[in-house]
Amino acid sequence: MTHRLLVKLNQDIKDKNINLERFFKLEDDDSKGHVPFYAFRDCIDKINPGISKSDFLKLDNSYKIKVDGKDAYDYPKFIDDINNLNVYEKIIAKLFDKIVD
Repeated sequence: MTHRLLVKLNQDIKDKNINLERFFKLEDDDSKGHVPFYAFRDCIDKINPGISKSDFLKLDNSYKIKVDGKDAYDYPKFIDDINNLNVYEKIIAKLFDKIVD
């Protein structure tokens, strides 16, 4: 997974005001923390409709898990990775403010 790809998706999420947790929880009927391919792909397409096949494969490789022998996607991990970017951005902004002051 490239950091640049997550940064780009994070910015798209902010620009479109997408609530990832809400979207995925609507698709996670049994609240087990994973969704099928179509739901994961649908969410990524809503975030960035023009995502390349190679970038989607990076996401696929990072978040695909096996559940009962079937492919599923670990959306809590994806959400955590995006949320961690937001935390890092805030820390960097505070550090920058201290340096500038």
